[in-house]
Amino acid sequence: MGCNCGRNRSVTHQVRFPDNTVRTYPSEIEAKTAATSSGGSYERIDR
Repeated sequence: MGCNCGRNRSVTHQVRFPDNTVRTYPSEIEAKTAATSSGGSYERIDR
């Protein structure tokens, strides 16, 4: 995994949890892991 900072700068990895809270994660892998373990949904937002 190299640094593709320019390309990734505008991507936000969010997880919406069952209790309606939203958290942002620095990487897609962390966000998907959190979503899977909590039953939440993973959202990728491109700005």
